[in-house]
Amino acid sequence: MKRLVSILLALLLCLGLSGCGDKSSVPPRPKDKAFEFWITDSVELEDFSGHDEVAGLFGGRQYLGKGYHAVFDENGMNASPPDIYVLYTITAYPDYSSGTLAVTTIEITDPAVTLYGLTVSSSLDEWDAVMREMGYEVSEVGSAGLYHSAKKGGFSFFYGDGSISISAEVTNREGIIF
Repeated sequence: MKRLVSILLALLLCLGLSGCGDKSSVPPRPKDKAFEFWITDSVELEDFSGHDEVAGLFGGRQYLGKGYHAVFDENGMNASPPDIYVLYTITAYPDYSSGTLAVTTIEITDPAVTLYGLTVSSSLDEWDAVMREMGYEVSEVGSAGLYHSAKKGGFSFFYGDGSISISAEVTNREGIIF
C-alpha cells in the first residue's frame, strides 16, 4: 500500500510541478495532411535534407515545407521564402536553454492550406468565430485592426495580410541574448 501511495504522489508531483505529460493546451493538429510537423513536435531526429532552409534566424532554424523552394538573391545567397509557403521555425523548447528542439512557429501563406477550416483568404469574422469556438481569447493587433491574434495556454495564432502563424511560447530562464 505504501508503494502505491508513493507512486501516486510521485505522479501527481510530476504532473503538477513540471507539467510532464500535460499536452492538453497544445492546439489540436488539423486532420488534413497539409502539415508535416505540428506546433511543439520534437524534431530532434528529423532529417531536413528535403527542405529548403531560410536564412537569417538567430537562435533557431527555419525550413520550408517540402515542395516549397527558397528564393535567393542575385548572388545566389540569402535564402528567403517564396510568396506562397509553409514555414517551420525550430528552436529549443520549452526554454531556449533546453536541449530539446521543437517546432515553435508555423507560418502559412499558401491559400490551399486549411487550418480548422480557415485559409489565408478567410474573413476576419470567420477567423474570430472559429478561434472563439476553440476557446481562444481573440483581439485586434495594431491600430488599423487588420491583424487579429488568438491566445490560450502559451499558444498564439496570428491572422492577417494573407498569412496565418501559430507560435508556442518559449521561455528564456537563462536570459540568452541572440
